[in-house]
Amino acid sequence: MNEHDVILLERCSTTGDSQSFMEIVTRYQGMVYGVCLRILRDHSKAEDIVQEIFLKLTKSRPKASHALGPFLHRVATNNAISYLRSYSRRKARETKYMDQRSIAPQSGMTLVRSLIKHWMHCLKRADSLLSAII
Repeated sequence: MNEHDVILLERCSTTGDSQSFMEIVTRYQGMVYGVCLRILRDHSKAEDIVQEIFLKLTKSRPKASHALGPFLHRVATNNAISYLRSYSRRKARETKYMDQRSIAPQSGMTLVRSLIKHWMHCLKRADSLLSAII
């Protein structure tokens, strides 16, 4: 890791120097975002992963013996791939659950509508009781 990155990370982790952190973010955020966007193909998810990476960077000093740029590139790649794996597993679980339950999306919306109707009735009744008291 070059000396300037080491100094910036040291200042950031020991004294909480926000200027040092901002310099690291300014220097590397474009590269980290580009890596995440290339893998995820979703701007908002890429932004979320970039924020996580820099948040983790502030909480623990990286154990990188080489330059910070390649280290952050590897971290961005790993985090984006981990997100895709997690999302894929979650989507498979949800699909499996829906198949097991044989719940059509329309029947789910019917349930939501009936719950809303029930609570609206309860609110109207509570409002009329409250009006009678006042």
